[in-house]
Amino acid sequence: MIDKTNPTPLHFQIKEELREEIMSGVWSNGENFPTDKQLIEKYEVSSTTIRRAVSELVNEGLLERRPGKGTFVRTIGVEEKLVRLTGFFEEILERGAIPTAKILRMGFIPITEELFDSFPRLETFEGAEIFCVEKVQCMNGEPIMYVKSFWEASVGRVFLDRDLSEVGLYQVLDENNIVLEEADQFISAAIANKPVAKELKVDEGSAVLVMERLTYTDNRPLEYSYNYVRADRYNYRVKVSRDRTINSGGVLQVSEVEEK
Repeated sequence: MIDKTNPTPLHFQIKEELREEIMSGVWSNGENFPTDKQLIEKYEVSSTTIRRAVSELVNEGLLERRPGKGTFVRTIGVEEKLVRLTGFFEEILERGAIPTAKILRMGFIPITEELFDSFPRLETFEGAEIFCVEKVQCMNGEPIMYVKSFWEASVGRVFLDRDLSEVGLYQVLDENNIVLEEADQFISAAIANKPVAKELKVDEGSAVLVMERLTYTDNRPLEYSYNYVRADRYNYRVKVSRDRTINSGGVLQVSEVEEK
């Protein structure tokens, strides 16, 4: 409950309490959220305080205002800010939710021309084999992302004796003092095929996001991941500025259209 003697602003206390209730599943995804009037009566605060608390939850993507219909819950939404190199488990834990993974396969595979044909960005890797982790990432038991993660063989060995259904890949790297310095990230759209649709629990042919990440240390590629992401459960935010001294990333790349 909120404490009106606490110097922390009331709208922030209310927002955090409501946020915790949303993330813990008090309301299901798509369910009507209490009206401002109901919240005013519950917390005995002004309408301005409630509007500010609810607006911040809308900005975080946990609530959605629909003019003429009310406010609705978006409990499974995950927002990733493209300003820091983090793993899925880290992102979910920071939101107070529970991350898990369903491991589909894990182990060393040979680097072949067929593999390059399927994943051209792997051509930057050297060696005869590469370590592959194929899994489905979940938040509070709900599938969010279908992952194909490829690692330089020497790095991949640290994953062999770990239960990757309960621990994130980046956490394992941190525990082994393996540093990921920077990454190129590519976002596009695709249609879910039958295997992807089955694992993500969406209709075959529905729209999904595709997120590719190529991660480096000392300009040496260590990871390449190709991920199918539920478009109704995940979004990306990039903060940009006209001041080149402030923002050095967030590049919008437009593919050239070949003239016919």
